Order: sequence, then structure tokens, then C-alpha cells
Amino acid sequence: MTLDLLDPSSLILPPKGDRHDKRLLQTPKARLQRIGRSISDSTGTGFAYGTMFGSVLALVEGMRAAPKQQRLFGALHHAKVLVPETAGRIALVTCFFRVAAFGMEEIRDKRDMWNTLAAAPVAGAIVKVRYGPKAAINSAFVFGSFAAVVVACNWVEAKVVHEKSSPDEVLEEIAFAEEFE
Repeated sequence: MTLDLLDPSSLILPPKGDRHDKRLLQTPKARLQRIGRSISDSTGTGFAYGTMFGSVLALVEGMRAAPKQQRLFGALHHAKVLVPETAGRIALVTCFFRVAAFGMEEIRDKRDMWNTLAAAPVAGAIVKVRYGPKAAINSAFVFGSFAAVVVACNWVEAKVVHEKSSPDEVLEEIAFAEEFE
């Protein structure tokens, strides 16, 4: 029995010849520029997603909470108050998630889906760490479980469509969806 059959990465990743396990060699300056651009890009994307989702959520909540005669005013007031907060939270989660993913990439010296699976619990724990260890562990479990489902669905979709999706795309999907656990 060969060691390749026992490799857990063979369950969700393409064969070793078809993927780029090792990161491309870069100078430290180029790597920091790539990391900085990627973190700011995903944080901005998270803020945009949060603005879109938060506005819909706030409008519905504002219409439900306002009296019948002031539904439009109540919806607009809720949107004005809640949208920046929701957008900021989602941007923060995407930022934590991206930083954790880059940390995993630096530690493992590989760029693959395992970084995503390992970064999700770390980001989840960071998001809830101020509420105590129990909340951080619970959030890490929820984020990790959700990341596993998203990565598995992404893998199945890639097998059906025969496309390769980058780990960065999966990170953005997970980070956006995890804010609404």
C-alpha cells in the first residue's frame, strides 16, 4: 500500500501532478505587496457584500418595526443606522479570514484548500474572542463546519463543471457567508 492512498489531501484535491502545491518563489517585498493587495481587496469586497446584504436586511427589518403610516421612513432610518455596521462586520470577518489564510499559507508553505479549512476556525475564534473562550470555540466550530461544507460543494462543482477554482474565490465565499451564522 502506498502512502499516496492514505494522503487526506487526495480526498478533496486533484492529483499531485495537476495542482500547484508549492507557492511560486517571490521576493519578500513582492509577497508583502501581494498579501496587502489581497487583504485590502477582500476587505473591500466584504464591505460591498455587507452593504448589499445589510441594506436589504435593514429595509425589511425597518418596514416590519415601523408603524403602518411610517413604513418607508422606518425602513430608510433602519438602513441608515444598520447598513454601515453590517458592512463593517462583514469586512472585518473577511479581513480576519484572509489574514488567517495567509498565515496558514506561510506556515505550511503551500497554497491549497487546506489553508481555507484551517483558516476558518482561526478566523471564527478571532471574531468571537472578546466574548470569552467558550464563545470563541463555538464560533471556531461553526466557521470550520461551514468552511468544510463550502469547500466540499466547491470541489463537487469543480468536478461536475471540470473547472478549477482558486482558493481566493473560496475564501471570499466563506468569509461573506460566515458573518450570518
